[in-house]
Amino acid sequence: MPPEPFPRSTLQETSPSQNAARDLADWLAERLSSPDQVDRSTGLGGGSDSVHLKWSPASLARGYPGIALLFINRAHRDRNSMAIAHQYLARSVDALQRKRPADFGLLDDLCGLAFALEMAHRLTGGYKNALKTLDREISSRAKAMRDWIRTEQTGEVWRYDAISGLAGVGRYMLLRQDQFAGDLQGVLDCLVWMSEDLESPRPRFWSPSPPAYSTSDPALLTGGHLNLGMAHGIAGPLSLLALAFAAGHEVPGQRDAAERIVGVYSAMVLRDKYGQFWPRYLSHEQWASGIAEDTRSHASWCYGIPGTARSLQIAASSFEREDWNNIARGPIAGLIASPVSSWQLVESGLCHGWAGALHLIGLTAQGDSMSDAGLLQEEIAQMIFDTFQEQLPFGFRAEVTNHHEGADYPGLLEGAAGIAMALESYANPAHSEVPWDAALLVR
Repeated sequence: MPPEPFPRSTLQETSPSQNAARDLADWLAERLSSPDQVDRSTGLGGGSDSVHLKWSPASLARGYPGIALLFINRAHRDRNSMAIAHQYLARSVDALQRKRPADFGLLDDLCGLAFALEMAHRLTGGYKNALKTLDREISSRAKAMRDWIRTEQTGEVWRYDAISGLAGVGRYMLLRQDQFAGDLQGVLDCLVWMSEDLESPRPRFWSPSPPAYSTSDPALLTGGHLNLGMAHGIAGPLSLLALAFAAGHEVPGQRDAAERIVGVYSAMVLRDKYGQFWPRYLSHEQWASGIAEDTRSHASWCYGIPGTARSLQIAASSFEREDWNNIARGPIAGLIASPVSSWQLVESGLCHGWAGALHLIGLTAQGDSMSDAGLLQEEIAQMIFDTFQEQLPFGFRAEVTNHHEGADYPGLLEGAAGIAMALESYANPAHSEVPWDAALLVR
């Protein structure tokens, strides 16, 4: 039976209410409630067949574990949610067994599935054997990655970043700190070591390749870049170092490592007519001269102010450095002062869309004096409502390269599951069944 039509009258209010956001989240969850239907509907829009572009069934970002996470987080509202989550988790395990070697990172396969299982375990007490099996493999892979990083001192961002690297892996370990105390210390030690030459011409955090979305700049093609974003840059390690410190996990040099990373953001802040902002990355020339050049970019979790500012806020709180909070406040204020039409967001997903902006504005403005944040969240929610299309399989369509109609993604990072969780958090910011956004290193 097809889901009930969405009550679009709730989207026609001048200021969209939190109730409207909850209604849309419920509609999205209904569309995702059948794994078989999700399998049939995922892929490129406008084609005669479903083409599974970037659909990675075992991964937290674009597969079954991210959809399971949505239903785990809804367990307090819907008694059927855990049964649906279990279906997706079972399919995740099957998909992982078929995909060998599996990708490693938090938003990839091994740690991604383990993250979703850990959230389910917290609610049900189950999944212990599956977690033990994954934990053993994660521990072995983490040690191999740490050893390789110290041997090959230069390499791509995926060695250390939040998506695939040590920062994200360490965040999973921190959630299961009783099982990973020694491994977590090894990850922290490695990230501290990587930060030690951060003032050198080619620091260990340097990538010899350009950012994934930018391959036309000759300076980046030949010289590489230092990435400042949350998804692939040094903000991810900063978040982990701070979150671990707050939880009582400290290694030698940890505070100094955080200070070196914060120092990059302090030195490279830029300004335009709306206020301060950070560049997305630094070329070799910019890094050598200490003078950054960029225009205000997407207001997103992955590369923009919301994600990066949240990382600095976490560090400020964990290390009790109010001056670091002040470094974050300027860009946040500049973002709030800028019209959302200038934010360069063209889709609604968590990674680089409106849902990520909605959730991060709620987090970065918590407990601060930025009284406009609530009104701004209403405006962002309206942008999500404006991009909603009921006739689409999952209500929203993500942009993809070389396909003008985009793709139908059900998952966490670019798809409907992530949008639904951001809407639910906006509708009820005081309650979350599980810390689902720890997967983004923002908590």
